[in-house]
Amino acid sequence: MILSTKHFKTIMFSMIVLIFMLSSLMATAPVDEGKKVYRVKNDGPLYTAYNIWYELGKENALWCINYKRGEMIPAGTEVTDVKIVEAESGRFLGGEEKAISFRTVNTGKEFLVNFKPAFHPDLTIDDYMDKMFTSKDFDELTEGMSQYEIDAIKEGKAKVRMSKESILVSFGYPPEHRTPDIEKNVWLYWMTRFETKDIHFDENGLTYRQSSDPDEL
Repeated sequence: MILSTKHFKTIMFSMIVLIFMLSSLMATAPVDEGKKVYRVKNDGPLYTAYNIWYELGKENALWCINYKRGEMIPAGTEVTDVKIVEAESGRFLGGEEKAISFRTVNTGKEFLVNFKPAFHPDLTIDDYMDKMFTSKDFDELTEGMSQYEIDAIKEGKAKVRMSKESILVSFGYPPEHRTPDIEKNVWLYWMTRFETKDIHFDENGLTYRQSSDPDEL
């Protein structure tokens, strides 16, 4: 039977929609407990070293670049089941074959964080997992910081007069492909996939405003 042009286009469109739906499901399906495990981080009680963002329904589609949109897992959140596993969505979205898996103790929710080597030159996924999690709880992470800085961290903000240490707890590490040295006084963060933010520090290591905007940088 010879298909008409109209029927052929309808079939092709249906196939494209089906492929897109299957790819989306594979990128956002729950973490499979049967995945290959490459490394388990067993260092006693562990906490998030900085604020981590995720979008609802995409808990296994996070990236180590830590886009600042959606819901926030606060710095100092206790986590468990921290490990490097076989990636789910990385193969579709440009990451490598491994991802970082963890579960928050207070909610029991599981997350999968993809790692793209191009964003993190000279770092392995093992290195990054060690930077994401710490043995310090929130009070220890923020020890010596001002209440102003602590409040900004709790809000997930970067504001003027914050130290480098407090920015690291609030925003995490800037992607190394654009900020290879945090001793420098300009850090570049990805707020979304299309929006970036420069954080500038003065000679005292404190953030300052580049324009006449409000307190938030």
